[in-house]
Amino acid sequence: MKRSFMRQKAVEWQEEAARIASSQPFHYGSSEDGMSDGTKFSLTGQNAALWARATIPDRRAVVEAFATNSVVSSVAMVNAYINDELGQAWGAVLQRNRTVTSLNLESNSITSGGMLAIAEALRVNSSLVELKLSNQHLAFSQQSEMAIAEALEGNGTLMKLTIELRNPRPR
Repeated sequence: MKRSFMRQKAVEWQEEAARIASSQPFHYGSSEDGMSDGTKFSLTGQNAALWARATIPDRRAVVEAFATNSVVSSVAMVNAYINDELGQAWGAVLQRNRTVTSLNLESNSITSGGMLAIAEALRVNSSLVELKLSNQHLAFSQQSEMAIAEALEGNGTLMKLTIELRNPRPR
């Protein structure tokens, strides 16, 4: 019974994306205690296990849904299978979304392509106050490190950034 329940939930990510996109209450990105007020989206516990079963198109749909969401201010997708493709999707989202103030993408696999897209978004985003990108499982280029540093020069809203930089120049 529980196994079919998990399988059933695993295929509902497109519906979750539609709810997120239209700023309706979501089902799977809430806190462990279920006490989310709808402003925080976090993949933990059972929700993280369900997310692990999601397909790449489902994950992309959920990430892209935040572009039009006007309620969620904090997103935590830590160790959530965010790769370059999804990092690029987050870059596109951050160019459009004006509600998310905190984004935690720590402990994922974002490399140069995703970091460059996020850097480009930081040039125009005026709502993000906190961005956590540390502990990526894969390395990203010095070019993407420089792009992030250059984007920060013109960004007046980002107050907290966690990221590991190898090149001393952008530090």
